[in-house]
Amino acid sequence: MGRTVRPALLLLLLSVVMAACHDGVDPIGTIPGATQAELDRIQVSASTTELSTGAPGNTVALTIKAFDKSGVQISSTGGVVSYTSHAPSTAGVSGDGVVTALAAGTAVITGELTLRGVTRTSDVTISVLGPGSWPTLGGVYDLVGTVARSDFDPTFIGGQQRAVVTIQHNGDSIGFLGTYTDFRAIAPGVPDPLTGSSGTVTGTVGTDGRIVLELWTGQSGSSYWYSRGMLTGQEVTGDYEVGGGVITGTFAATRR
Repeated sequence: MGRTVRPALLLLLLSVVMAACHDGVDPIGTIPGATQAELDRIQVSASTTELSTGAPGNTVALTIKAFDKSGVQISSTGGVVSYTSHAPSTAGVSGDGVVTALAAGTAVITGELTLRGVTRTSDVTISVLGPGSWPTLGGVYDLVGTVARSDFDPTFIGGQQRAVVTIQHNGDSIGFLGTYTDFRAIAPGVPDPLTGSSGTVTGTVGTDGRIVLELWTGQSGSSYWYSRGMLTGQEVTGDYEVGGGVITGTFAATRR
């Protein structure tokens, strides 16, 4: 197969792979090879403990992990789970562990798991911030990623992935949305890079400028470009991965 069609095949492969890699929180009780040891403690965690009062970024799904006395994670299949917010006017929580921010402040969420007659609890503290607490990201960015490692095809190393990214964000929420156009996968020695791909953008920004940025395919609605970086002035720089780590590298997104 000729080299000139590889970028197109790459995007097709990675859109399928990433559909399974970044589809949300792992459900309880899906730990391969987990034992039926007695429950000793649980851990309640969230992908972020900082929420905004407005969407996007005003919700987060909690995860419960169960451990035995040796500290080994065990399956919680068959257990009964419940959640309680100790400040429901600040952040409420649903029966399946989705926290929704309502007003600025701090809320402690308690998760409880009863498994084979043993009950354990664990807390997570959620901070809810008001409008204007985050750096303003809104604008048009020129995104350039440079491939440092490629398990898919080593000839992609040193190549680039480029796109024009437009972000809507005024500093009023931790989350942001956007679009991207003209995605290009440029491999060394390939004269005709793939062009014209477009889709949507989602992400979060911390009060310290730390950013998570994802590109989603327009065709399948799956995430295939995932990155973490830091905003400095008009530029976001950091590391990215494609296909759950099949391709990794560094990137820079410069605001026009």
